[in-house]
Amino acid sequence: MDREIGKRNWRVSAGAGTVFAVLLLSLWQKGLFYDRDTHLLSLFLFLISFIVILYTRKVRMTLPLLITAIVSVCYAITLMLHPASTYGTEMQLIRWVMYGAWVILLTALLDGQRGGRGFRMVLAGTAVVGLISSVSALAMLYDYLPYNSGVMTSQDAQLSALGFRLSGLVQYPNTLGVIAGAFALLHLHGITAGKTLRDRVLAAMPLLPHLTVLGLTESRGAWFAFAVVWAAGYLSARGRRTVYLLHSAWFACWALAAVASTASLWLSESSLVPLPVIVAWAGSIGLYMLLERLRYRRRAYVSGYVLIMAALLSWGAMMMPSGAANRVTDHYETAGARTLFYKDAWALWQRSPWLGAGGDAWRQQFASMQSEPYVGKEVHSSVFDFLLDIGVVGTLPVLTLAALALVLAWRRHAGLGMAGALIMLHSAIDFDLAYGFITLLLLLFLTLGTDAHGVAVPRDEPRRGGLLGRRRLAALALAAPLAAVAVLVSCHLAAQHFASTAAGATAQLHSALRLTPADTALRIAVARRLPPQEAAALLAAGLRYERDGKALYRELALASERRGRAEEAAAYWKAAADSDRFDRVLQTEAVERLAAAARTASLQGDRQTAGLLANAAAERFRSYEADVRRVEAMRHPANGKRFAMTEEAKRAFASIYSLMSEPPAN
Repeated sequence: MDREIGKRNWRVSAGAGTVFAVLLLSLWQKGLFYDRDTHLLSLFLFLISFIVILYTRKVRMTLPLLITAIVSVCYAITLMLHPASTYGTEMQLIRWVMYGAWVILLTALLDGQRGGRGFRMVLAGTAVVGLISSVSALAMLYDYLPYNSGVMTSQDAQLSALGFRLSGLVQYPNTLGVIAGAFALLHLHGITAGKTLRDRVLAAMPLLPHLTVLGLTESRGAWFAFAVVWAAGYLSARGRRTVYLLHSAWFACWALAAVASTASLWLSESSLVPLPVIVAWAGSIGLYMLLERLRYRRRAYVSGYVLIMAALLSWGAMMMPSGAANRVTDHYETAGARTLFYKDAWALWQRSPWLGAGGDAWRQQFASMQSEPYVGKEVHSSVFDFLLDIGVVGTLPVLTLAALALVLAWRRHAGLGMAGALIMLHSAIDFDLAYGFITLLLLLFLTLGTDAHGVAVPRDEPRRGGLLGRRRLAALALAAPLAAVAVLVSCHLAAQHFASTAAGATAQLHSALRLTPADTALRIAVARRLPPQEAAALLAAGLRYERDGKALYRELALASERRGRAEEAAAYWKAAADSDRFDRVLQTEAVERLAAAARTASLQGDRQTAGLLANAAAERFRSYEADVRRVEAMRHPANGKRFAMTEEAKRAFASIYSLMSEPPAN
């Protein structure tokens, strides 16, 4: 018996260590925002899930696993229906099957009973990763940890009232704020629910860094979501509301003083920037322990808390840089820009409302139909991302199951419920789920909170034919898609290897492209090494894998020019320019190249071709000019692309007056 228990404990420890390593690696890899960073990790998780399914058969069909299965199936369906981007759809399919493998690993570690060894070890390891996230962000501010984009600096009051915003390892302040806020809520619940002083102190240890980082991100969306979830936590803390409120106020006051002092010292370029957080961290824990020992001396207990918190609030108000309050009350241009995103996303969704347009639907198509020239490769709403990618058919059941999982998690462990709620609430107004780390974290919170409600895949039953057959069928149903997507990931990894080691070898690039034909960037790289005829054929074959792709259309236009196909070149330049109407560089290039080709044809005596190209250049210029006038007529347009008429386009248009079949209107 002892030997069996020892083996089981070893397996649980190894599994919990794996969970910790996966989370830490995904955090370090910029939060797994970029698709290329997910491939090796996904293969590793596929391998682990294979072992779990085929050997231990310890898998429960939990709500989080069902969510990942639905999303994966929806992406697989859109993959067969000519999505906006086949490559983007493949990447999302890989991600969501990887998330399913992650949930399988987590459920294998849990015994269905809250407080079990697996539960405790996974939760402790996750808390350590959260602390690493916040401490590393502060270390970047102090220049202890050199890291590109770990701290965003700006003198623009619309972007930052303090002059800087922490971005951390994920390189995005809003997402860092969500991470810090989620862990702060998790630990706040731990303090409130702690039965002994030791339990409360252990839970409180990471709270100050998390709250300080949340403040220094200056993420109003994260602050708002944190406040909403905190209020819901207060309402649900029946019988412990006073304790919940007291501990929240205590650590919030210390965090405010730390934020204000840190900002003030940073702006004055002092070498003492780390000091406020160190003092606040030690003071918040040390004085808390002292005051808690006075719990039964009520007057000293209450007056101690009140006096110290009043002093901290006064200090924070005194040290806060002037104008910092405007971050809360003013500069809501970002909110106005988000409404533009959502308005355009709604219009784009109506093109494919039921099944969606596949992975990267927004990124691939928004530039062709955006109402104003804003910069926005992300729609800043995970809800809209789902609607655009997998349509209503996938989004509604996913949101319903996610809400149900959140309710179950909150009832079972309010800390996990609050942490998950913060991520879900903020992801509705930002692109948090584009970060693999955030999705892994959310699924972990929901899995830990709902595992007892899962249904176990049968194991160790008597060897009766029907039950044995169903058990094998259940294992096969889980293992088959993992194996299929593992093959897809292997193809992408092999293609990356061939492409990175090609060093000018066209044959190796061809091999890479055969493995991943939907990779447009790779297709363009191969085409540039081929003769015009072969390049054009190779590029044209890429049209089956994406639509509204300006890079592909541009390369096709250039290839058609090299082949002397004037009419094709004009059509492809039009398609490229229409794919991003507010790209002034592309619009100018289209006009210039068509005009130059028209002049060349005229010099060669081919008046018909010259006229065709000149008319195409004029059409491009007039369309460009109409968009410029439309933007100029707007009141306060969101012109992040700096869209305007260029002198180069004007000169190119003027050079073809005499070649046009219809003279330009004055």
